[in-house]
Amino acid sequence: MRRSVFVVLLVCLVVLLGGCGIQKVSPIEYHAIDVPAGKKSKSIALRKVVSKVSRGTRVGSKGIGLACARLSDVTWRAGRKGISDEEWTSAFYEEMRAANYTVVGDPDNLFEERKSSEIVLGAKVLDVTHNICYPMPNMWGWGGAMIYTDGVASSTITVEWQVYDPLDKKVLHTQVTKGAASVDFSGDDAEVSLAAAFSNAAKGLLADQKFHQLMLRDDDATPADETFVPGPVTSASPGPVSADNPSMGTVPLAKGGVLSLPEVQKRVVMLQQGSGHGSGFLVGDSGLILTNDHVVKDSKQIRVVYPDGTRVQGRVLKTDPRQDVALVQVDSSSLGGLKVRLEDLPVGSDVYAIGAPYDKNLQGSVSKGVVSNYRVNQKGRWLQSDTTINGGNSGGPLVDAQGRVVGMCSWSVRADDVVGLNFFVPIADALRVMGLSAQ
Repeated sequence: MRRSVFVVLLVCLVVLLGGCGIQKVSPIEYHAIDVPAGKKSKSIALRKVVSKVSRGTRVGSKGIGLACARLSDVTWRAGRKGISDEEWTSAFYEEMRAANYTVVGDPDNLFEERKSSEIVLGAKVLDVTHNICYPMPNMWGWGGAMIYTDGVASSTITVEWQVYDPLDKKVLHTQVTKGAASVDFSGDDAEVSLAAAFSNAAKGLLADQKFHQLMLRDDDATPADETFVPGPVTSASPGPVSADNPSMGTVPLAKGGVLSLPEVQKRVVMLQQGSGHGSGFLVGDSGLILTNDHVVKDSKQIRVVYPDGTRVQGRVLKTDPRQDVALVQVDSSSLGGLKVRLEDLPVGSDVYAIGAPYDKNLQGSVSKGVVSNYRVNQKGRWLQSDTTINGGNSGGPLVDAQGRVVGMCSWSVRADDVVGLNFFVPIADALRVMGLSAQ
């Protein structure tokens, strides 16, 4: 009897201490680059996680005892198709929020309205290791059987991240990072270490300088160096047409009369590519549309949506990144273009911004403010106004009380303690850089 007990104890000791140990792994140390205070990132969504590791591939082992004597293999279950584990995406969004990024599609936000993001991220799992160890039995079963429920899971993961711009329909950046984590677990939760390793790999992406620069909003920073020239600013004339600035046509100059707000709205369009959008407005009678350079970016074609739902294809004719102006051509519209006012409005005059702020379903929205002043920095002249604008307003018109265009929405200063500091390209400057003249 004593000998039998001794044998059982000896076997237990071998199980507890024998075998090849499974090493714990520590998270890789990354220094995430946070979005600075007072700045905003482009909105980002993790749309898809796929695996290059085939289903059934051995990725580690499962063991017991203090030295984790190997009992069986651990095989990959996700296969090459999409990984739907919400713990992975939740871990990703936690890292993004911690670095002050704007996220869309967060599974932890139960009441988030479905909306598009400016940047879409895809993750491709290139390699995985996943080892599980149950160091000590938690209880004893019938016949002296040892029962293990609490353990340690250690995982590493290599991820290829692809940063995709849905507006331009192209991958902007690809980066490979590695993550690692060891997590204590209970029951069947050994895969929590995979989510933790994925989170660590996401932090590696946040440490990438190029990713950080791509994600900062262009319209959050003041063009040039945020230095404005003090004092009064004289009005700019459309200027002469030169060989470097060939004439693209003429636009009507308002000479009395009032264009009602509904008539103005009919001539303000939405510009779309992918899930992104901006605004623009008709000028002249030959189907020309003014908008921002940062709306069309490097595109040659862009979808134009009229307020009545009509969709046509537009061709980008000309851009000026410095002044943030672009010209798009569509088939001639029976509506004709908006009238313009070249002279600066007096400070304090009422003005109205029209566009599709935030969401494409808000096309035709109108907000009201006043002309705060005219400013100059290294990139040019700007009409400053407290008129409320948001993403999607870019390229839309700012009109006076007579419905005449006085400026074009361009950018805002965005900070927690800043409200109503918005800047518009004066219409005279926009016409000049596009080679348009008024009559």
